[in-house]
Amino acid sequence: MTMKKAVVVLLAIMLIGISVGCGGGSEKGSAESKPKYELHAAYSTPDSEYDQHSRLFKIFKEEVEKRTNGEIKVVLHPAGELGGEREYIEMLQSGDLAFADLAASVLSGFTDALRFLDMPYLFEDGEEAYEFFKSDIAKEKLKKLEEIGLVGLALSTAGSRNFLTVKDKPINSVDDLKGLKIRVMETPMHIEAMKLFGAQPTPMAYTECYQALQTKTIDGMENQIPTYISARLYEVAPNYAIVGWFHQNHVFLASKKIMDELPEEYQQIIKEVAEDAANQVSEWTVNFDKNEGINKLKELGVNITYPDTTPMFEKAKVLKEKYKDVIGEDVLKWLEEH
Repeated sequence: MTMKKAVVVLLAIMLIGISVGCGGGSEKGSAESKPKYELHAAYSTPDSEYDQHSRLFKIFKEEVEKRTNGEIKVVLHPAGELGGEREYIEMLQSGDLAFADLAASVLSGFTDALRFLDMPYLFEDGEEAYEFFKSDIAKEKLKKLEEIGLVGLALSTAGSRNFLTVKDKPINSVDDLKGLKIRVMETPMHIEAMKLFGAQPTPMAYTECYQALQTKTIDGMENQIPTYISARLYEVAPNYAIVGWFHQNHVFLASKKIMDELPEEYQQIIKEVAEDAANQVSEWTVNFDKNEGINKLKELGVNITYPDTTPMFEKAKVLKEKYKDVIGEDVLKWLEEH
């Protein structure tokens, strides 16, 4: 175990003390009786009205506590308080964390079950992604996560990812990407795609991106509108090119170890509420991307451009053919029919 991981796990144990079957403390000053189960949830982004993780967990927390009459208390840890997304997965597997909502791409280091979601231009738009996430095929893919100690509660769409760049490097066409250092997630398909687009893919931790843009260590990155706003990235990267090259997907996870120790009634409540919360967030995101999000960018003085995406789409076909076995015949068939 690395020193960083040891510190994170120690912090988690100190903060969490998950009390399945033992009861957890109620909030200070509360006159209510102590809950039977105190379950902790983590996400890496700041608490914000524009952040999908925040929206999802606020809905989830309120409804779970209501439907269990306060016998389950959900404690939220935003903004990377308990570490990074890879560490969340390890903590879920060990039972040191109950819930996490994170980028589906992060799971590629643990399983291939959702790896197909890393494919650029897999879905035409957010609506299609949302419809797929409600399908039986998507639910079957989530069930495979139990093999690695996770319960896949739901998938949600977090919006189309577009390019944001520093002040002097706007993207008006795909040619403008040539040579630019673009931060990407540590996902092979994304790294390959950036190379096909002519950019220099630069993987780095999300938490380092603001400063990297500020110091121009990187020329840009790609992200969806809600995160661009909530993380205030427009302050250091005021150009936003709408290309929809990738539809960000979030996966809502639970610890199988913890879920198995809960009464079946509560497991069912958690699953139902999680799916509903994910659907609400997906619907909000689809509408936000089309309307309020663009208007908000204009209010903030962001330079919005609309490059022709045809060249990018054509280049991405190379990846779709290369990774057709990863995508799977079932997914490809669903896409053809929809």
